[in-house]
Amino acid sequence: MTTLLFDIDSLLWQSGYCKKEEDPQGEGYVRDVDTAIYKFEEGIFRVFSELEETYGMPVDKYKFFVGGYNNFRKVVTTSYKSNRSLTTSPPTFEALKNHAIIHWNAYECNGVEADDVVAATWRQLTELDFEGSNNVIVASIDKDYKQLPCLFFDYYHKRFNLVQIQPNEASFNFYKQMLMGDSSDGIKGVKGVGDKGADKILGQTSEYGYFRRAYAEYVKRYGRKSREEWIINHMLLTLHTNNVETPSLEEFNEMQ
Repeated sequence: MTTLLFDIDSLLWQSGYCKKEEDPQGEGYVRDVDTAIYKFEEGIFRVFSELEETYGMPVDKYKFFVGGYNNFRKVVTTSYKSNRSLTTSPPTFEALKNHAIIHWNAYECNGVEADDVVAATWRQLTELDFEGSNNVIVASIDKDYKQLPCLFFDYYHKRFNLVQIQPNEASFNFYKQMLMGDSSDGIKGVKGVGDKGADKILGQTSEYGYFRRAYAEYVKRYGRKSREEWIINHMLLTLHTNNVETPSLEEFNEMQ
């Protein structure tokens, strides 16, 4: 059996955009809600179809997740996602989100990121061996999920691939983020450390080895403040799975 945990936030945003020449106001937004809903549902079915036809993994059960409000990370630091404050959401976004909640039983994730709730649900299902399934797929375009040793489906239209993240690879990915930070979320890592630099620093070792090598760079960069900077970035970048509310198993949708 295959169970799909589908982080649909990016799909909701994508469904609200079009080519500028297709928008009467020339801004590149889908103005008609029904058209946006059609694009959204077309995207959903493309994911289902791709998993079945390309990877031979038809979805049996699924759950959609959408972002909510009061993310605790914004209390940890006011700089978290502050660079997105001027970003205008598509005019159909709230209608699309409500459609997903009402018609697709999407789970709204409040107090944390949708990433945290998906990760917590994934851990719960894999530990329970949900109805005998070892095929729990996380679908998103967000690289943060690669810190989980999960079966990950990247539904970005130019990638659209399914990969198994191995445990050591998941650890590597997390500590690489600790070094690089995440500019899209306003999280600074170690100044001057980019993609190739992080790869060189971490090399190939164990989870503890990755921790030691990454933390050593914080000490070099921040000195006495290294522990404080490490703790803050760790809180921001970690996918939190403890004490996170998740949907009940009874709330999962079954493919007809």
